[in-house]
Amino acid sequence: MIMRAFVTHNPEDLDAYYGRALPKLREIAEVVLNPIDRDLTTPEFIEAAAGCQVIIAHRATPGDAAIFRA
Repeated sequence: MIMRAFVTHNPEDLDAYYGRALPKLREIAEVVLNPIDRDLTTPEFIEAAAGCQVIIAHRATPGDAAIFRA
């Protein structure tokens, strides 16, 4: 089974935080990226992360109870 990892960083921040690490992550997991050019709302986060076993969250990403229930 291939692991799926969701990275919540918006595209603007992605290169600054994961420019070199993202290719390595893609070697070990199917990587799902934030599909929106801004930080995600809780409902957007839940939808985008569906089916992922790992979440790599930006510090600005909300982490309310709804996310953990989903």
